[in-house]
Amino acid sequence: MDETRTKIAARTDNQKTAKPEKKPLPPERWGLFDQELLEKLQRRKVRLLMHDGSVIQGALVGYNRYTYTLLVNERVLCVNKGFVVTLEKAGGEA
Repeated sequence: MDETRTKIAARTDNQKTAKPEKKPLPPERWGLFDQELLEKLQRRKVRLLMHDGSVIQGALVGYNRYTYTLLVNERVLCVNKGFVVTLEKAGGEA
């Protein structure tokens, strides 16, 4: 009898301490955080770390679903997002 009481008490304690579940974002908000970040980084110097370990640094002049467009040493460079590991702000204006 005591065992069942402790099990029931443990269940109610767990229910009280359990964090409420977060509601998922609606589909119209998916990807907007990335879009907002890229809009802030547009026309600024960024650094791309590639899968092979190389680093590309230049001004972000455009982007779409699949590519980043950078201005590197007065040349326009289109980089496929699939090869990019990270994108970070390099500092300064373009």
